[in-house]
Amino acid sequence: MAYLLINKIEAVWFMIMKMLQRIGNYLVEQWMKNQNVHIQMWNINLYRHRTNKADEVWISRLNSIIGEQLPDAFLLLQRFQGKQSLCLGN
Repeated sequence: MAYLLINKIEAVWFMIMKMLQRIGNYLVEQWMKNQNVHIQMWNINLYRHRTNKADEVWISRLNSIIGEQLPDAFLLLQRFQGKQSLCLGN
């Protein structure tokens, strides 16, 4: 707002408040009162992992073991068999 012309500040402020009200209404209707998406479906307060970071780490480790990001099924099976033989001492 510091960069606005003085005679535009009030109009821009009302426009911002109107947008915030629409965002607030959307949040209430979509996430708080929606009968199809209950709060228990999207609330993750009690979960240990709140992001998909654990999944990304697992995929990254898998990619480093395989040596490729998009292996075909045959290459994937080969790499798993190689790891298995290392674990079993064969």
